[in-house]
Amino acid sequence: MDVGEKTNETTRFRPLLDTREDPAGTAVTGDAMHTQHDHAVHLLDQQAATT
Repeated sequence: MDVGEKTNETTRFRPLLDTREDPAGTAVTGDAMHTQHDHAVHLLDQQAATT
């Protein structure tokens, strides 16, 4: 997914994961930029496995 020039990868996190039809059980990894409360809540709501 293209990030674009006027944004960053943090804003593309949820839209990228929302492309998964059934994210339950999907392993998701990310760098320190993604250690954000909103990202964790979204992953847990989708029942994705976080590492």
